[in-house]
Amino acid sequence: MSDYPPFPITTDRLASYPKIIRRLQCEGLLSKDVEHRTSQFLNNIIEADHGALKRVIRPTRGCGVRR
Repeated sequence: MSDYPPFPITTDRLASYPKIIRRLQCEGLLSKDVEHRTSQFLNNIIEADHGALKRVIRPTRGCGVRR
């Protein structure tokens, strides 16, 4: 077990995640205090942070030379 176990675990709404988390808690691999949160966008901060990059890249995509 790590020195700093996760307190909240944020996943998307896939049905298997709660079952897996409960199983890990029963086996003692995950603390019973861990809170499971479901969110479509909070589970990956990097994934959620690419909106600004898309706004920069998207306008340049139409400037290609057609052959």
